[in-house]
Amino acid sequence: MVESAVVYGLSTEGYQIASSLVASKVKTIIIDENLQQAIEFTQDIAKNYKSAKDLLEEEPLLGIRSMEESISDATALFFAPKIRKFDDSTKSEIASKLNGLSKNLAKGSMLFYNLPLGHAGNAENFEVIERASGLKPDEDFTYVFAPLWPKTASAVSVGSNSLKDPKKVASMIKSAGIKSPQILSITQAELHFAKEVIMRYSPLASELEVCRAVADAEERKEFSKALKNSDSFIDDLSDGIFDLRTVSASLETGEPSLYLASGTLRAIEGYIRYLTDEIKNLMKKKTLKASKTSISIAWALDRYEIRGEKMRVYDLLIERLSDYVGDVVSPPSYEKGSGIVQLPVLSGDKANLVIACSKADVEALISKGSRSAELVIMRADLACTAN
Repeated sequence: MVESAVVYGLSTEGYQIASSLVASKVKTIIIDENLQQAIEFTQDIAKNYKSAKDLLEEEPLLGIRSMEESISDATALFFAPKIRKFDDSTKSEIASKLNGLSKNLAKGSMLFYNLPLGHAGNAENFEVIERASGLKPDEDFTYVFAPLWPKTASAVSVGSNSLKDPKKVASMIKSAGIKSPQILSITQAELHFAKEVIMRYSPLASELEVCRAVADAEERKEFSKALKNSDSFIDDLSDGIFDLRTVSASLETGEPSLYLASGTLRAIEGYIRYLTDEIKNLMKKKTLKASKTSISIAWALDRYEIRGEKMRVYDLLIERLSDYVGDVVSPPSYEKGSGIVQLPVLSGDKANLVIACSKADVEALISKGSRSAELVIMRADLACTAN
């Protein structure tokens, strides 16, 4: 039985893992990677604070522990920090965090790596861990590659460097509440991860491209009804950017998988230009002047999930729209389950155009009676449909 566990990363996904661990009666510490604080995580905390957001915003009195001692005492560690770099420094930022964790890694412990990785990425992690801890991954500790789908505790793929005792790994995965596919070798798990990511997002990219090829908005709206992913939004597309970029960067030129991954990524990253072009077309159609129109964005962003790409896409969207319409309002996002819905900030003296960035945002706008003759809603879906 696992005596204690550490979750490195006060992320949405890390919080879910910590909640499952304490529910399984595992003594758990969660580490705020920004403050470098180790917090004693209890069943009461999990019960009273449903998310990392709730915990951080309420600022309750918490039991603070030594981060170094917590890591060295743990028999299981979960690496799930928030990623907030979007350029060439991303890899070094993650390696730095892993290096800091590994300095206190105990012999005989299990390390679960919950971030996306491309081909041979785990071999690089082994080098970081061995250099920092002095432990050998094939002898002194069990390493498990278990990248999670966004905002969930469901593993895309699972691989371990030690399959001698798969029951031990499977038991820990169960205690952490991680939904897991078959446990594979590390190399096989990397291949499986790449395949799953490409399979999830390439259909979205394909349907997005055919929608873009239909110039007329009304024809495109009717055409999109025949698509399997017609209800997918920019929120869904943004989920795949980090994973696709990670997979693409790890593949060699000439590999067919590289063309699949990079082509899918390129289509998704081109969505912002497509959306802004369609917003301009919509304004022309409805004779909305840029100087007399206020644009508001409805997007319930989770600032605590592992992947931070949505925040980058959100900022890029505001930047692009601000070049065309000076009045772009960035309202506070709302939490769907909180019962407190803050609608986009509407102008009293200008025409209002609201961009709904997810299906939940559309439903929230409609349920709160936000549709009026003066309000235009653009759905940021594959077809960029509007009312």
